[in-house]
Formats: sequence, structure tokens, C-alpha cells
Amino acid sequence: MTAEAALLGVPVISYYPGEPTFVEKFLINYGLVERILDSGRIAQRTHAICGSQEFREFYQRKSRKLVHSMEDPIRVIVQKIKR
Repeated sequence: MTAEAALLGVPVISYYPGEPTFVEKFLINYGLVERILDSGRIAQRTHAICGSQEFREFYQRKSRKLVHSMEDPIRVIVQKIKR
């Protein structure tokens, strides 16, 4: 759900203790997921995010930009099937 939320423009903090997935690493590098493993820091960051309309709007614009740059998977699948 981390990737789905990030791509929908929801600010995301990952707390998963294991290794991040390839997709999560991509989203972290792109700036759509923050990985924080300290609960105190998570509380502070959550408070900062919730208190900033500007940040949430910036995050939503950034996620829309990424989604619009991606290929439509339906077109790719249909092309593969036709071949």
C-alpha cells in the first residue's frame, strides 16, 4: 500500500523494518516515500506533514508528474498480446 498511496499523492512514511522493495527504493529516491524507523521521528514528521497544506500540495503535484510520465500498462499489455 506504500506505493499505491504515494502514487495517489498521499504523503507516505515507511516504517517497514525489512529491506525496502525495488519499488519503494524508487519512490524514496524520487521523494515520494520517506523511510523512518524511529517512532519518535515518525510522530514529529507526521505532525509536520499534517500541518503543512503547502507540503501536501507539492507532494500531490510531484506524484501526478510521476504518474503522467509512466506508460499506461493496459497499452503495453495489449501490444504484447497482439504480437
